[in-house]
Amino acid sequence: MKGGYYVRKIIVSPQHLDRAVLEIWFDRAYRPTRKVVEGGELVPIKEWE
Repeated sequence: MKGGYYVRKIIVSPQHLDRAVLEIWFDRAYRPTRKVVEGGELVPIKEWE
């Protein structure tokens, strides 16, 4: 990756203690270039209820 940003977040379900790992790579303009979820599913914001 040439410049940009990277975020890795571990998410734990408070009810079941299930764990997921979210990784997102961004370019220098903060636009996501790659997204990976392990142990879960990435749901678009417009589908949240």
